[in-house]
Amino acid sequence: MTSRVSPVGWAALAGFLLVLPLAIMEVANGNVGGDTSVDLAPLFGLLWLLPTTAIGALAQLIQEARTADRRTVPFRLILHGAVAAVAATLWVLLVSDQMPCFLGVPNCD
Repeated sequence: MTSRVSPVGWAALAGFLLVLPLAIMEVANGNVGGDTSVDLAPLFGLLWLLPTTAIGALAQLIQEARTADRRTVPFRLILHGAVAAVAATLWVLLVSDQMPCFLGVPNCD
């Protein structure tokens, strides 16, 4: 049985599921409304894009490790691993920086 969803689709879904609790916390704490809604679009877009990129790079890394020619694998593995590590690190740093805002702390900027 073949999967109908591409690895990019799975990565996008996983990224959405990682961002969903943060968006729910933002809405539950009443920080959404008026001018702040426009400011939140780039934040949540980036919060979605970073894990999607990391998961997509990891999926490529696994696929390359399984099927690629052994002579080209080291460069591609390093490249995909580095992209995944940078994207995951940036996501963790961004979430830790914005967590007080998600929790509803006034003047969290």
